[in-house]
Amino acid sequence: MLDLLSKLGFGMGTFMILFRVLDKPTAGVWVLFMVVTATFIEVPRAGLLQNALLKYLSTEPKEKHGLIIKASFVVNTLFTILIVLVLYFGAGFLEEKLHAPHLKTLLHYYIWITILLIPFFTANYIQQANLDFRGIFLSSFVRFGLFFLYNLYHYIKHDAINLIDLVQMQLVAAFFGSLVSIFFAWRYFAWSKKIDWSWVSTLVGYGKYVFGTNMATSIQKQSSTLLLGNLLTTASSAMFDVANKVSMMIEAPGMAAAGVVFPQSARAMVRDGKSGVKVLYEKVVGVIVGVIFPFALFVFIFPKFIIGIIAGPNYYETATLLRFVVTFSLITPFAVQFGTILDSIGMPKINFLFTLAGGLLNLGLNYVLIKRFGLIGAGYAGLASYLIALFFQQLFLHKQVGINFFNVFRNMIRFYKGLPELIKGLLSRKTATT
Repeated sequence: MLDLLSKLGFGMGTFMILFRVLDKPTAGVWVLFMVVTATFIEVPRAGLLQNALLKYLSTEPKEKHGLIIKASFVVNTLFTILIVLVLYFGAGFLEEKLHAPHLKTLLHYYIWITILLIPFFTANYIQQANLDFRGIFLSSFVRFGLFFLYNLYHYIKHDAINLIDLVQMQLVAAFFGSLVSIFFAWRYFAWSKKIDWSWVSTLVGYGKYVFGTNMATSIQKQSSTLLLGNLLTTASSAMFDVANKVSMMIEAPGMAAAGVVFPQSARAMVRDGKSGVKVLYEKVVGVIVGVIFPFALFVFIFPKFIIGIIAGPNYYETATLLRFVVTFSLITPFAVQFGTILDSIGMPKINFLFTLAGGLLNLGLNYVLIKRFGLIGAGYAGLASYLIALFFQQLFLHKQVGINFFNVFRNMIRFYKGLPELIKGLLSRKTATT
């Protein structure tokens, strides 16, 4: 949770600064750069590497860990080379199609960042497989904290902030974040002198579906931003991103829980079978929805108040869109844990197909509704696609592991009923410690 909150907190702080000092078109270019790199490169790469490494480090004997880690590092390096080639030759095309000046230059700088992130991701996933999140949190804290402090310093001094300077600072932050992650992962590190290509094949075979799933998720979550840039203006991309950032903050508990649920779900499947997975899903989603519901309700009632804090009064026109986005953020925990459960019980292909269908549906609806209704069309498209996906995901989970959709809300009510006792227990423990 601290890891994700540090990312979101520093990300939100940086966002609040940049959206106050950059005009809307320039802010839109930075948003599109972040969507291309963070969402369409880093998130799919995590899918290719993360779950496969976690699964096999959690279930295979320790004497095989050196072969597995070496194979994962090879997959990471080969995929990064592919990213470098795509960015080098395709950056100009993206700049033209998204009507985003300087995007090509930004993406060429990012080539060096993505190379630096090879050890960063490998080290973080090794720690996660061992349920040690200290180094993951601190590496993210350093990486995103340095970038935030850089922007805060220039904001306080009233210096102009240049997009090229921003991406150069990202490079510096990635370097120091990688050093921290490697330092904390070293105790779990095992390394084979040879490359076991059978393990490379196994990891790719498992990870390819999660990679596809993450890419499809990126399409579902960010197709609106890209299509707004393509069909309307970069300024409209910036306005949609305001709503997206608020939604990401609300979804934080669910995303944090996914990192813990995956290895636990894989073990539950081995230990208790599908009944253990069923109980885990219903309880986890119930608690997550219970946690985020009050925040989502507050944002829904007071959207302009939130927008004023996040981006300033220049973005008040995003209020109606924010209501749509915060509504389908309540559906996100169901979808996130759906994917987590399917991946952990060995069904990544099915998860990929579900997510791909949802992503394509969202893409198609966005294209039609943005052209028809403009900016608010992105809200209509998102809500419709999330509801349709939720219906079919719950049908599948009920058939496969017996999940009862309404048990999620029963667990949510139990969470609320037990909350006073939980708070009382935490306070008494704190008092006793003092």
